[in-house]
Amino acid sequence: MENNNIKKALDKITLSEENNQRVLESILRHNGKKGRFNRAKLLRVAVIAAVLVFFIGGSTVYAVMISRGELIFSGSNPKVPEKKTDFSVVFDDSLKIPMSEIKGEVNECREQIRKQVENYDMFSSQSPHTVDKLFSDYKDAVSYVGLDRTIIPAPNHLTGETIVRIEGNDAGDLELISIENEYYKSELLTATAYTYIYTDRYPLEVSIGATSYSDGFEGVDFYGESVSVEGKEFWVVSSTPFSDEWLGKVVVFKQDGIIYQLFVRYKEVETEKVEKIVSEWMNAF
Repeated sequence: MENNNIKKALDKITLSEENNQRVLESILRHNGKKGRFNRAKLLRVAVIAAVLVFFIGGSTVYAVMISRGELIFSGSNPKVPEKKTDFSVVFDDSLKIPMSEIKGEVNECREQIRKQVENYDMFSSQSPHTVDKLFSDYKDAVSYVGLDRTIIPAPNHLTGETIVRIEGNDAGDLELISIENEYYKSELLTATAYTYIYTDRYPLEVSIGATSYSDGFEGVDFYGESVSVEGKEFWVVSSTPFSDEWLGKVVVFKQDGIIYQLFVRYKEVETEKVEKIVSEWMNAF
């Protein structure tokens, strides 16, 4: 029933046949496995408001080609086609990391996922393909994954509970590992840092993105560009104000096959503080 509703919703978006099939397969697959992408934790990538879900779509596309990926803006609301309500940074398959390079204790989750699949109750809201691990120290979380080249950006900001989410397939192969930590929080500003490790078993296109459009909400505009900091390229995307006057900013960076993201939700009065946080985060790499 839920998948049928997703298909009906997708029919409202105008896409090429190729993109339509790719996005539909992605949504159905994540819906079945995660239950929440929620990314705003479906690639979690939580995004700029409760209405956000992480996938791209739309008919009007604006693309900025860059050396290591493609920043795409599109409009999924057919009533307001000029609005860039969706964005995605798309990477090619060369970014995927061989599963053999993942050396940490995270590999113990392979058997756990296999057992969860075997014993899955179709009436359960828990995805059998997902395992969450909690750590009190960010460094312990990185050590658990066991990919030595993982960067810990601005560790002084990374405090509190760290979540490692492991996603796999029926055979227990690890497809996507994400690390999430609250980077900064105040009454009018929340920044969350994410690290994404896609393995060579991940069957879909690798992308980081969001949509602000949903039924009953026409969405806001996204805009942004690639930014070079000390020779390193970042993708910086901002939103116009949502109806509750909150703003969103997403910064994406890729190095050594690993994707890093900073997601910020804030009120306009905190704009100067946001720029400082974003600058510190980018300079930490």
